Amino acid sequence: MSIKFYSKYRIKNLKLSNRIFLAPMEEVNDIAFRLLCKKAGAGLTYTGLIHPLSQQLFYLQDKPAVQLFCNSKKGIAEFIKKNDKQVSLWDFNLGCPVFKAKKEGYGAYLTDLKTIEEILKTIKSSTKKPVTIKIRKSEIAFKLLELAEKYCDAIAVHPRTKEQGYSGKPDVEFALQIKKKSKIPII
Repeated sequence: MSIKFYSKYRIKNLKLSNRIFLAPMEEVNDIAFRLLCKKAGAGLTYTGLIHPLSQQLFYLQDKPAVQLFCNSKKGIAEFIKKNDKQVSLWDFNLGCPVFKAKKEGYGAYLTDLKTIEEILKTIKSSTKKPVTIKIRKSEIAFKLLELAEKYCDAIAVHPRTKEQGYSGKPDVEFALQIKKKSKIPII
């Protein structure tokens, strides 16, 4: 079953050719795959996970959405300042369920709302580009929605729990509840 989420909103400050996106995923979203997806018509592509402390110098000829993962605001402002011209938007990943995320306390395992708010506030104040977050179904999903509405221009929803990982039946009702409550676009 294919579900399309059309929003009455557009992502602020971002011109998109269409609403077909390469999802924010780790390991598969390298430059070659992003360029292939762009050529096939994707309106927006995401990088894999990038940590702001890596201070990784990278060349992003395709201007993707950059997917940040971290568990503190340390290094974010500097990283964004250094790389802001090369990106379409900044995404804060709060949905990654992999073992490394669990071990290091980021992605779906970062649940401290105060820390999340500090990170989002730092990202938002460091750029004029759109800011998004990626979330999963969780006990704090609706609190994350409130933070997203305060600091973000859109929210990407993966309607599975971190325990489900990438398998199992997605909870479409959860995604629809988020969409109904949201004041910002849903991806």
